[in-house]
Amino acid sequence: MNEIYTANKRMDLKAFNKVPEIKGVSYEDLSDYENFGGLSIPYKQEFLRSDCESELFFPAIGGKVMIKSNVRLDACTLLIIHMSYDYKNKVMIMEPIHISYRKEDQELGEHYYDSQTITEFLNRFHLEEKDIREYQDYFLYDVVVKTWAKAHGGNADKAVQKMKECKKIDKTFTFDN
Repeated sequence: MNEIYTANKRMDLKAFNKVPEIKGVSYEDLSDYENFGGLSIPYKQEFLRSDCESELFFPAIGGKVMIKSNVRLDACTLLIIHMSYDYKNKVMIMEPIHISYRKEDQELGEHYYDSQTITEFLNRFHLEEKDIREYQDYFLYDVVVKTWAKAHGGNADKAVQKMKECKKIDKTFTFDN
């Protein structure tokens, strides 16, 4: 995560663009950081599982990088998985999952944050806690940590091990009721 922190801190285009799996970052993107409160950098779809989307988000304030990821469960339903890494405190926070549901004929969908509704959706798609953990591991270790380590000359396995040893706060299943 140090490479990501350094790129963010310096807004270093070369450091971002060394990672072939993410969309290229331009000076216009950096102006978004200043003008709109953050910088979003999506991963290219060809490097992800077909049912997954992921992006890095760098809020202008707060010393964090967020990993925002979606798993498409069907044409109408997304499982939303967010994580944030606090550089100052060296803590990875696994944010509560939630569901986004949009009927095909609707322009806007609904987001569900409560335990009962999320459990109903997970049951409908035969997903268990271990499945959610596997998606989290995929996004964190396979998508983010390994790609950045490889692109910046680091050992991907060591980077993954270091991240696994990092302090974590797990709020994955902490829902509004």
